[in-house]
Amino acid sequence: MIEGLPEPPFTQEPPKEQTLMGEVKTDPQGRNRADIDQLTVIKLARLHCTMTEIAEWFNVHESTIRRRFGQLIKQCQAETRARLRQEQIKQALNGNVTMLIFLGKVLLHQREDAAPEIDAVLPWTD
Repeated sequence: MIEGLPEPPFTQEPPKEQTLMGEVKTDPQGRNRADIDQLTVIKLARLHCTMTEIAEWFNVHESTIRRRFGQLIKQCQAETRARLRQEQIKQALNGNVTMLIFLGKVLLHQREDAAPEIDAVLPWTD
């Protein structure tokens, strides 16, 4: 269990919303609308879960998640990447040598040159 996330709702039928007349709300195509908690979607997206994984969490089709929350998920994942990058830079500036090398390679395109190859024949004789 991940802190702050509720248990996944593995139910066969999502709960049906009742109207004033006691009718079940449906989408325009006549299907029952899946009850998906937006806050849970945000938490899962910030953990960088894929849309497929989020759909499996709620026991719905991936297209449902993509249609209803696609832009929100992309935004949450972008925020997480920015926070990770910020933390990496903070670690590097605090003297973490490994992080300095990593960010130098990734952000500054620095690289370590391998030893030059020697094509000359060695002077050994049998």
